Amino acid sequence: MPGFNHYPSCGCGWCVNNGRAGIVIWDGLRAEAQVTLRQYGADRSRAACFIDHNARCPVCNARVFYYQNRHGSRVFFDDLAPSWTKHPCTDNRAPAAASRLAFRSRGALAEISAALGAAGAPTRDDWLYGIVEAIVTDTDHVTMRVRLTQEPQPRSLTFRGGAVPIGEGEVVGLRNGEISFFDLDAMEARIAAIGSQIQAVSRQPAGSLSLIPWEAALLRKGDWNAFLQCWQAPPYAAEMRAEEVCNFHAPDMDVASFGKRMLPWVGAAWRDGRRSLASMAEYFNAVAVRTACGLTWNERRIYLLLKILHSRPSTPARIEVCETGEGSKRPRPPSAGASLRRWPAGPSGPRNGPAAADRDRAADGNDRQRRQHGDQPATPPDGVRGLDLGRLATIGRITVRKPQG
Repeated sequence: MPGFNHYPSCGCGWCVNNGRAGIVIWDGLRAEAQVTLRQYGADRSRAACFIDHNARCPVCNARVFYYQNRHGSRVFFDDLAPSWTKHPCTDNRAPAAASRLAFRSRGALAEISAALGAAGAPTRDDWLYGIVEAIVTDTDHVTMRVRLTQEPQPRSLTFRGGAVPIGEGEVVGLRNGEISFFDLDAMEARIAAIGSQIQAVSRQPAGSLSLIPWEAALLRKGDWNAFLQCWQAPPYAAEMRAEEVCNFHAPDMDVASFGKRMLPWVGAAWRDGRRSLASMAEYFNAVAVRTACGLTWNERRIYLLLKILHSRPSTPARIEVCETGEGSKRPRPPSAGASLRRWPAGPSGPRNGPAAADRDRAADGNDRQRRQHGDQPATPPDGVRGLDLGRLATIGRITVRKPQG
């Protein structure tokens, strides 16, 4: 412990040896290297070792990486790909001045590299940082030219499709055939395979979710049977919206294939002791398992994933695409004292029994009448048209939000 009236980090012989006699050699090179890293902000950000900060936080004046989309949404980062760590200050004011993201000068790169070596910082070469120089769009593919700090010549990347949600001047991370970027439309970090088709993603609903009491009670039991029973019931805490389908269905992967890929990870998370939605999302993100469109996991996405994987309706599933506004009502949870061993009644009554059979026969009769008269079933909105919704039918409904105003 430090001596009286000494700094907590004092390196004198008394403080280091707890008052015992001895010779202590102060490592001046290491201390000087740490000061250099703090000056560049490279002590808390790997990206800052290669890329210069382009703004300062309007609250604490710390050097940050600043992004803003065409709609005026802003975000400040302490680190870039692949973690995209957001700056802790929550103020959304624009910085006093902001510049384009750019690589550090050769002199600064050499100084930071020497400081990292002197400070004994571990060498990390897993992700390469690049800045997009140009994007060339063709009818069926997009070519992106990326300048990397570690390579003398820019690298050309090709993606299928007619557009990518990445702009010129933005920072990307590259590793093992993957690209990490920040989607300014969705305002979230994403990872995609190089050469694939990167689908457009809209702004997603808030990730937090509160389970209804009977779902929370099942999860608190902490055993696998109760866990499955919770997810086999219909999704009452949240209804999937059209803009969320991309998390489970991608151009290169349908819902069934994605579910097959995710089932082993759900079991691995369970064996790791993850019992809540938040802890399971944390596990998936830690092992770099993403949604079908490359977004990170949160409570809401985990909830919908588990419902898709394990929901077992007792009647033939039907896709219901319904339009709703902000005031849409949730189905009622089971009444107090209802047995958790039975499926709860939905808003239209029990899911099985004579009443359910009568409703199914009536619906089938209406379907036959429409086919006889040549009536076409209602087509889903653009947000879900053309998707393979076979597996999504197990949750029964996809909500399409009405445009505001």
